Amino acid sequence: MSDKRQSVISENTLLSDMVKACLQQIKQLEKPWHLLGEKEQKRVIDLLEQDLRLATEHACTVINSNIKQTKVRCGLDKIAFKNGAVITLKVPKGMDGLHDLIDREGEAVDLIVTDIKQFLNSNGKPEADKDQKSLDLANAIADSFDDDAA
Repeated sequence: MSDKRQSVISENTLLSDMVKACLQQIKQLEKPWHLLGEKEQKRVIDLLEQDLRLATEHACTVINSNIKQTKVRCGLDKIAFKNGAVITLKVPKGMDGLHDLIDREGEAVDLIVTDIKQFLNSNGKPEADKDQKSLDLANAIADSFDDDAA
């Protein structure tokens, strides 16, 4: 598959996953955002972050795997160099794709090394609107001087 076509598919997958994640949270809102308290807004932001993180991981997997059918997330336990490299991977019990990997034992498989963390960094989370507005003390003091002068 061409890199250009793979990029278009990945962009469409990412956009679709992001829209679905946001829409899922919007549908679950009990009332409009501006009527939610700060605590409720923080909860929604946390849930959105979780959903969007999964969508981003999925898109990264699609991009990095050239749209392969099976993905197995595992830890790299050790590497020994002996007639090439002998690699030991640790796959958690019940991990998606584990049975596909077991079925391929003794066969050639492609190992794609990727660092998804680079796509999960952010410039900080959005913040919930404060339940109480901050006091504008500077203007309040200035107004009290204006009242005294009059």
